[in-house]
Amino acid sequence: MIYSLDLWNQSTYAKIIDYNGTPQYADQLVNYKGHYYMAYTQIGIDEDGELFESQGGVLKLDEYANMLDSNLIRRFSDNNNCLVIDSISEKIFLTGEEYFKTDYAHRFMMNEFKINDFKSITKSFYKYPDEDQINYYQKGSLFQDGNLLLIGSSKNQKEKDIRTLLFSIKDNIIDTSMLIDLGFNTLSWSSYIDKDKLLTLHIYNTDSLIGLNDKSIILKLDTNFQEVWRWESPKLGQQLPHGCQLSDGRSIVAMHTPGYSNIGSVWCINEDKSIAWKMEFPDKNGGQQRRILRLKQIKNGDIVGVGYYGDTRNDNPDYIQIPFIFRLSKDGTLKWLKAFYRDVKLPNDNLVYGYFSDVVEMENGDLMAVGRIDDYLEYDPIAMTERADPDILIVRTDANGCIDAECATVTKIEKTVSTIELSIQENLPYTYLFPNPGSNQLELLNHELVERLQIYSITGELVQSINEPSKTIDLARFKGTYIVNFTLKNGTTFKQKIITY
Repeated sequence: MIYSLDLWNQSTYAKIIDYNGTPQYADQLVNYKGHYYMAYTQIGIDEDGELFESQGGVLKLDEYANMLDSNLIRRFSDNNNCLVIDSISEKIFLTGEEYFKTDYAHRFMMNEFKINDFKSITKSFYKYPDEDQINYYQKGSLFQDGNLLLIGSSKNQKEKDIRTLLFSIKDNIIDTSMLIDLGFNTLSWSSYIDKDKLLTLHIYNTDSLIGLNDKSIILKLDTNFQEVWRWESPKLGQQLPHGCQLSDGRSIVAMHTPGYSNIGSVWCINEDKSIAWKMEFPDKNGGQQRRILRLKQIKNGDIVGVGYYGDTRNDNPDYIQIPFIFRLSKDGTLKWLKAFYRDVKLPNDNLVYGYFSDVVEMENGDLMAVGRIDDYLEYDPIAMTERADPDILIVRTDANGCIDAECATVTKIEKTVSTIELSIQENLPYTYLFPNPGSNQLELLNHELVERLQIYSITGELVQSINEPSKTIDLARFKGTYIVNFTLKNGTTFKQKIITY
C-alpha cells in the first residue's frame, strides 16, 4: 500500500509504502533521466515459515513517488551503497550479499538487469580466493574506467581481523581483488570516484575491541589501487565515516562529536589534510542524538545530510529516533534541520523508530529523501505475535525542508488521506491464513492468487492438499501446530506456521 499526505502546492509530500504488513525500508536513491530508482530491503518468509529472510530489490518512481516498475530478489541482502546504473548499457547493478539465516554470507552477490526490464535478472557471485576469509558487509558499488567495483569487508576466521575487500569486475569476471589492512577492524563505509578519478574510501577503523580508539580514515587509490592520499581523524570513539567530495576538491565526513557519543558532526578536510571547518549542531546535550547516514553536495554548493534525530528531554517520547534531514552552506553554516515522525508506540512502551538513508536534489531544487519509519501490528499471522512494522518512507521537501505551509522543525506525518493498491511483486507472498492461532475455519487472504495449499504436521507428514482453495478453509479436524505450504499461480512458493485449537 502507499499512503500519502495532502500535497502542498502539488509538489511536496510524505508517502509511506507498506507491502501488506511485511517489513521493508529504503536503502539508496538514484536520480537517472528524470526517474528515481530506490534500492530497498524487505524481510520475507524463509523456508521454515519464519519472517526472517532478507530480500532486496529496486522500485522505479516518478517525481511524485508513484511506482512505475519494481522487482524483488529473494535470499539477498543489499546495503546503503548498492545501486549503480550503467548509462552506456542502460543496465542496473544491484549488489550486496547472499542471504544466510545462521551464518555470514561468505560471498558477494550482484544482480544485473535492464533499465526497461526489471524482471529478467542475471545473478553473479564473488568470493575472495581464500577459505579462511569470510566476505560480508558489502558496502559499495561504483564504476571506474568501465569496471564495476565491489567494496566491502572480509573477516579472517583464524585471526578474527576484519579488512576492507575490493573486487574489480570486468565482463562479470574478477579482474582484481585485494585486501586493505589499516589496523584491527578496517571497514569501508562509503566510497566514490573523486574529481581526479581516484577511488576514495571512507573507512571506519578501530584497534581495540571496546571501541575507545576508533577513528575515521579517508583513503584515495589510483587506477592501480595504489595509495596516493590518506587522512586520519583523531581517536574519538565510535565514528560515522559517511562522506563525499566537494566541487572544490575538499572532503567532508560525518564525525563523532567529542563529549556527545550520540551526536554526529560534519568536518571539512582540505587537500593538504588540514581541517577547513567543523559543524556541530547547536544546543548539544546528553539527551539528544543526531546520527548522520549520508552527506551530499547539491548544485548551488550547499551540503545536505540525512540520518535520524532524537531528544529524550522532549515531552513527546516519539522523538527518540525519527528521520531527519539538514542543510549546510558550503562553508559549514547550518541553515536548517527538519525531522518527521509517526505517532506509534508499542504496548510495552518500547518505541518504534525511523531514519532517512539517502537524499537527492530534484530538478527544481526540491529534495527527495527516503528511508524507514515504523508502524505497529497488533498481530502478525507469520510471527504469531505483535511487532513493530517497518515501512518505506519517501518525503519530498522544498529547498527549505518544508512539506507544508507550517514548515515545523518536527512534523507529524501520521495522518494519511489516500491509498493506492500496488500490483503483486515477483516472489512477494501476499496471502496467509488468519486468525492464527485459530479454530475450525480460517480465512485465506487473496485466495484467488493461490494454486495449491498443502498442510503438513510438525513431523513432516502431508495431512491435506487443496487445489485452488476457496476463501474459507475448514480445519475443524486439525488440532496443534502445522506448516502450510503455499504455491501461488505465479510460481512463488512459501510457508506459514499455524496453530489450531
